[in-house]
Amino acid sequence: MEKEPDSLTALILEWQESGNGFSEIIKEASEIIIKYPVRQYNWSIDECHDFYIEFYPLLIRLLNSFKYKGLSFKALLMNTISWRMHTNYRKRIALKKMNYFAKYQLKLESDMSFCASEPRHLLISPKAAKRLKIGSNGQIRSIGLKRQILMLALKNAYFIDDNYISCISRLTGCSEKWLYESVLKLRACGIKKAERIRAFNDRSNRALLNLCKLQYEMSYCKNPVERRRLFEKQYKCRRRIKRASLGKKGVLLSPSNCEIACIMEIPKGSVDSGLHSIKKTLKNINERDCIDI
Repeated sequence: MEKEPDSLTALILEWQESGNGFSEIIKEASEIIIKYPVRQYNWSIDECHDFYIEFYPLLIRLLNSFKYKGLSFKALLMNTISWRMHTNYRKRIALKKMNYFAKYQLKLESDMSFCASEPRHLLISPKAAKRLKIGSNGQIRSIGLKRQILMLALKNAYFIDDNYISCISRLTGCSEKWLYESVLKLRACGIKKAERIRAFNDRSNRALLNLCKLQYEMSYCKNPVERRRLFEKQYKCRRRIKRASLGKKGVLLSPSNCEIACIMEIPKGSVDSGLHSIKKTLKNINERDCIDI
């Protein structure tokens, strides 16, 4: 025995026969469409209204193509909303990732731009000069501390300008020419790293654009075989994005300790321990004796 249609289904069947009651159908269906995202995803009212505007053309197509075969229109509508919400959610996540990559690209470009501000000078307080063991000639007396200052300068090769290079050269007594050439070598390595990161960004962006396109095609595809093919393509795009993300994480913009060790011709372990020691020393001096830069 065939089930009696519910009120919404009855309204739609009557509208299909007589053309009357369209406003009541839209009112009842709109309440279902707007309340669903709030109940399932806790969306705001504005987000629900945006989703309704996007879903409205699909609602009209459902009303025109609906044929009652024992399944109510409300059940069909709920299933369609659930599928559409899932697609919409994936699009939102993809858009967030694209925005993240765009912000990361801007940060990358700002990090790689070298300092072009006014000349700056190192102003060291008398107490700090005493703790750093700076002699009357303006140089650090401790050989170990000199080497640690050089390590820190090379670690920040992307951000120190020519004036800082001169100050560090006077402070450590090393050749200004050698320090300048070492900074340029490390910057050249940084440019190559930036190019690698940009290449990974390009791969991710291409894969994301393809993924959005495939999701859009799937939203209108009814053929199960074609949907399966689109799903496999989406899986490959997600795998490309993941590989590009992992590759990008493995590229560090700042000079590595190994590169600094090669420049200074010392073991990498000495660079590791030296940087840790000088950062700790400068932190204590900056807190107690106030180094002004």
